[in-house]
Parts: sequence; structure tokens; C-alpha cells
Amino acid sequence: MPLRMDILGATGIGMRAILLLKNENCPNHNNFAKEDLIEFYDLRGDQTPDGQFIIAIPLKALNEERHTGDTLVLNDSTKEWQINDRVKGMVIDWAEYILYQTLKEIGCLPKDDLPKNDPPMNAQQHAISMIRYFCLKEVL
Repeated sequence: MPLRMDILGATGIGMRAILLLKNENCPNHNNFAKEDLIEFYDLRGDQTPDGQFIIAIPLKALNEERHTGDTLVLNDSTKEWQINDRVKGMVIDWAEYILYQTLKEIGCLPKDDLPKNDPPMNAQQHAISMIRYFCLKEVL
């Protein structure tokens, strides 16, 4: 089931981020995600129950934008559809936390393979990549 997070865009408009995991059905497009995605919506619109669809960005690609310090323009055609670096980081952290907790609940965390001296986020990211490789490739 897709999870939602309401955010404030860089220009002050209400937006929504939706986390879709690989092979999860998107409720607003009636198709399946080919990889982990974050979909962004403008809450002012009424085209879907979540607002007006803006863009779907793979979580991996969004994570590559994490520390650029730049405002992320979600769609060039509408100047208002931007998120600042702080909100971008919050969305990425939220998505990774949800993914980590999901994997923890189904018992796929390889506890012995976690780095011993790394900060929690690095250990979490390592666990997610290990789980995706060893556990979930057969499930998904």
C-alpha cells in the first residue's frame, strides 16, 4: 500500500510525496512501479485523490540529488513545482526509513552483515542494499 507524506514546496504550495515500492500498484495511474519511486503531487489539483500528478522519480535518482544543495525543479513547465534541499532530504529519509522498517518487520535484515562502526544511516543503507540483493530479489 503506497504511503503518503505531505510537504511544502519551495514556493509555498502544498504538495504530496507518495512512496511506491517496486511492483506496487499505483492507485492514481493503475500501473505497477518498475522500481522504488517517489511520486509528487500538487495538492491544489483535483485530477486524482492525491492532487495533480507532477512527476515520478526513482528513489535511487532522488537519492543522488540528496546533497547538491540545489532546489529540485520537479517540472519545468510549472515554476511552482519545486522542493528545496531540506524538504528533498526529508522525503528521502522518510522513504528510506519506511523501506528499512518494512524489511525489518519481515525479518530480512542481515544483522551479521551490518558495519559495526558506521553511523546508523550508513548501516541502514547497507542493510537495505544487502536485503535487496539477498532477500527481495526472489520476492519482487
